[in-house]
Amino acid sequence: MITNNDGYFEAYLDDGSYSLTQDLDSPWVQVYPLSNQGYSLSINSSVSTEYCGNDFGNTSNCLSPDLELLLGTTAFRRGLPNMMNLNIANTSVVDALSQIEIRVKVSDNIFMTDSLWSLETDSASHRIYSYYLDSLGALSDTTLELTDSVGLSSNLNDLVYVEVNLLTAEAECNVSNNQATFSDIVVGSIDPNDKLVFVNGIVNRSYANISDEIMYKIRFQNVGTFPAQIVRIEDQLSDLLDWESFRPGANSHEFDISMDNGKLTWLNTNINLADSNSNEEESHGYVTFYIKPKSGIDQFSLIQNTANIQFDYNEFIHTNTVETFVGDGMNSDDFYLFSYPNPTNGLSKIMCIRNQNEVMNISSIELSSSQGQQLLNLSDIATHEYFLDLNILERGVYIVRAIDDNGNVYIGRVVKN
Repeated sequence: MITNNDGYFEAYLDDGSYSLTQDLDSPWVQVYPLSNQGYSLSINSSVSTEYCGNDFGNTSNCLSPDLELLLGTTAFRRGLPNMMNLNIANTSVVDALSQIEIRVKVSDNIFMTDSLWSLETDSASHRIYSYYLDSLGALSDTTLELTDSVGLSSNLNDLVYVEVNLLTAEAECNVSNNQATFSDIVVGSIDPNDKLVFVNGIVNRSYANISDEIMYKIRFQNVGTFPAQIVRIEDQLSDLLDWESFRPGANSHEFDISMDNGKLTWLNTNINLADSNSNEEESHGYVTFYIKPKSGIDQFSLIQNTANIQFDYNEFIHTNTVETFVGDGMNSDDFYLFSYPNPTNGLSKIMCIRNQNEVMNISSIELSSSQGQQLLNLSDIATHEYFLDLNILERGVYIVRAIDDNGNVYIGRVVKN
């Protein structure tokens, strides 16, 4: 269960006996009930009983501000306005009184179109924009709704990169949550209801280490002829994921979130989402969440995830299925192999990415079966992207090994549908 912004929570339970406890993150400490105790509940639907009043009291053991950043975006559509949401929160009981700089670094194919942003750096590889908040009260937050644009000179499937940092002169309880980064790709016309997977902020990476945090992003659009009042999104999590590690991310709209036996539900009963015919830009939305693989699962386990989206009381729309291989000793974030689309029906573009945003020149590529049999060995490629043709191969999982001009090795997996 997850509380809303006012601290309320609810759950739907079958008849039986339950223990209700609280899972807290630092710097919060439970003071009621004492000693991290909880409540014992006995649910009996045949008896008229109220189960309210199971409250928890917490205090903070840190008397400094604690800024937290959540970043969310719609699709990066070439030549069209796109939305980027920044949620900046002060999760401490102490006001943040010093000025807060919000610094946004984007790849050179992205432009921020809002007048409130100051352009600090404009180079051949990136741009840096800044915005300032004078202060942020205790236990409060603010959301900046920004508009960006992808240059018309960009190609479809080009890589885009966003990094956001919160900077302040005050000491904080925790500075690890002051940064958010991710990469994505430039798109044209897209299925308006789809799902993406990010590993440590990297879009469509097909593999993850056991310790990595996976982010899922579910995008939706009302392509009907009238505004939608209700949006409901359901996502049954894989048994290979650690359900207790779930944490919500940035959303385009406010949602009530619940989880029942690994099934996540987002619900907004008064969203008034515009239809694409009357207001294309306002017809889009998304939800995101973070979760980790379950410890102890088999090497190269395949985690699959699909979401279902409902507008008002129409039939559910099923998104695509995203797949992530999990194991020990996979590539670090400094060197990773980007493949898109993945899974693929034939062609998959291969790129070698260093430090999340630097595209390296490929010198050679090897393709092997999941059993290690070499199927392809290409050298002297000398290009920053290569389209791997899997048309003649059977359905299955294939291992790609690429080497850049500096001798760095990149390993990934491509799934042939």
